[in-house]
Amino acid sequence: MVFNFIDTSLLLKYSLIFMVILKLCLLEDVFGQEEYATSEFVFRENTVDWPIDVPYEIPVRAIRFGGQKRFTEPILRNQINAELPALWKQKWAVAQAWTLYNLSYILPDFGNSALPLWDSIIIKQQIQQLRRFLNTQGYEDAEVHAHVVPVENKVFWDVWFHINLGAPTVISEVKVRIVASEEELDDVEQQNWVRVMGVDLSQEAQQEFRRKGLDLSFIEQLSLARQLSNTNYIELDIFREQNRLGGVALENGYIYAEIIFKTHTGNNKGQNINVLSKNKIVFFDIILGQRPTIKDIIVEGEQTVSKDIVQRELTLKIGQYYSESARRNSLTQLFAHPLFDEAEIQICEQPDTASLTLKVRVIEEEMRSYQWRVGLGYFDRLERPVNILEGYQLFRTQGSWVHRNLGGGGQQFSTNLKLSYFERYVEADYLFPFVFNTNSSIRIHPFSQYRDERAYNINSNGVETAFSYVLNNRLTGSISYRFALNDESNIEAGQGIPDSLLTYNLSVFNISSRYHSKGIIGYNTFLIQPTLEFSGLFGEGDFSYQRLSLDLRKYTPVRGGSVVAGRVRGGWIFEQNRDSLPSDVRFYNGGSTLVRGWARHNLGPKEWVERVDSSSDNTVSRYSFVPTGGKASLTLNLEWREQFKNWKGGYGVLFLDGGQVWKNTESVAMKDIQWALGAGIRYRAPFGPIRIDIAYKLNPSIQDLGAIPGVRDKKPWARWVLYLSIGEAF
Repeated sequence: MVFNFIDTSLLLKYSLIFMVILKLCLLEDVFGQEEYATSEFVFRENTVDWPIDVPYEIPVRAIRFGGQKRFTEPILRNQINAELPALWKQKWAVAQAWTLYNLSYILPDFGNSALPLWDSIIIKQQIQQLRRFLNTQGYEDAEVHAHVVPVENKVFWDVWFHINLGAPTVISEVKVRIVASEEELDDVEQQNWVRVMGVDLSQEAQQEFRRKGLDLSFIEQLSLARQLSNTNYIELDIFREQNRLGGVALENGYIYAEIIFKTHTGNNKGQNINVLSKNKIVFFDIILGQRPTIKDIIVEGEQTVSKDIVQRELTLKIGQYYSESARRNSLTQLFAHPLFDEAEIQICEQPDTASLTLKVRVIEEEMRSYQWRVGLGYFDRLERPVNILEGYQLFRTQGSWVHRNLGGGGQQFSTNLKLSYFERYVEADYLFPFVFNTNSSIRIHPFSQYRDERAYNINSNGVETAFSYVLNNRLTGSISYRFALNDESNIEAGQGIPDSLLTYNLSVFNISSRYHSKGIIGYNTFLIQPTLEFSGLFGEGDFSYQRLSLDLRKYTPVRGGSVVAGRVRGGWIFEQNRDSLPSDVRFYNGGSTLVRGWARHNLGPKEWVERVDSSSDNTVSRYSFVPTGGKASLTLNLEWREQFKNWKGGYGVLFLDGGQVWKNTESVAMKDIQWALGAGIRYRAPFGPIRIDIAYKLNPSIQDLGAIPGVRDKKPWARWVLYLSIGEAF
């Protein structure tokens, strides 16, 4: 038998080296802690000679900045366009130097671990880059030089950029002048000029305003440029303001307007300006030029519709003045039309400046299209663990067929078929996209559907007609009428809730609107959506009631792209003639888009039912809770959405949901609200966010935990609910 013994001294040596390397990688730099070493040399922008005893190219371990506190190191580091040493390369270089001079051991290089090499040209370029950046930030006298510091006997080098900002340049005054032509700028005396809202108007500009009927709002928008007074002279701010002024002129139809800015040194008496600052007066000269009217609109790309159909969707009309907002609204209308896939509006080259020709190019959707989708769902509807024989209940499929431009006027006809164990429906939809104008539309919608809910089954056949109007891109409204013949039956035959066995018809008028503030929905907006239903308004339905719903949402961005989202959703049913309503009319709560601690419809009042299964030799009783719904409902949601840094498209969510359903409006009490706490992850897929949520009931009732006194105990996992779905909760 042969034994191999390990060299103990070698093991201790490598163990010591490993511990030293680990310590050096975890601690701050052990070299170069002094700002400038005694053997460094200074390199300036005009330096010509490179020290003889310094290699032509030096390995740079770190760059640092000193001499000022106005700009943070990350901001200055972003101005460096040369290769910067990665943190792990810095730590490995320190470990190599320490082991070489203390242990006489050379650590190997591996996987591109070498530090970046800089020479005199690169250092000079970085000095110039930093100086140009400081100049644009209002420090026109800023000076930058570099201290090149050797570390550990010139094994590697640190580069310190020392910055002397000097006095900042301050805008002492902003003058805005409006002229009709460039020649008026030579009018030094300006005897016939007038000042309105701080803006100087030449004589011809005054005449232009009177002829074209421009109001003071145009001048007010231009006068906002004066807000730059008494601020640091920053070129980027000046360019932004120049572009904004050009946009204001373009919005008011002056497509040939020219915005010229220039500066003069000087200071206004009485201004509160730092005496150490350099001051400038900024002039914005606005040369209006011609304000042409739209003479012609050329349409290209249409195939199945006439040019008139395309032109009627435009907010821009012949004979009107051009504006950017009208152009954006026109594009919105074209994209909203079901016939058009792409659209663009361009200003053509003009033979003269008195008139304007626009070119509208569209690409139509296919005349007919078909779509088929297959998926899984309804996991929370299964009362028992999934087995092979019942697995078919999770499958669902949906197909749709669309015929566009039916009749040649831009109308659209579509059919939709959905098949699943719990829901089946077939419907048609005929859309008239133009009624009074491009903002108005009418839909005719016959349907036939079957739904299997927890408390009831319903067959519903009817027709709905809706008129919609888009007031602007943030406010829409609709009025609809629906008539349906309904047949409700109990989900547990012979064991149902008495008032859920019903055949009836509904005649419902619905008024709804939707408004959201300026911004991106789901990121930085406020949204409100009220809905009001009137059933049996003229005695034509079996039930007479009024149903009011309100949905309020607020999305607030916070640090680092995170979003705080909140929603309040409530409903109230007013009824006078009966004590009960059909199950399908009542409010329910719980589910992936409401209170996520409870499965669909499971939050609120419920009753338990027994089903006897005698299909086998042994008779088995199965128990389940059936929600009964109510006439009042409240849902509260609060979410924190945090973007993942290292997962593009992925983000996490923490949420708190609360809500309740009350059987009668007289029993509404805030103390009855039940809460759920949870978390989830999202991934922004091309078809929408893929969402996984897990929620925990904080204050469930005994029924929520599945307990039936004297029959069965609480279920161990009844407090937890897991959701897999597509789309945000709200």
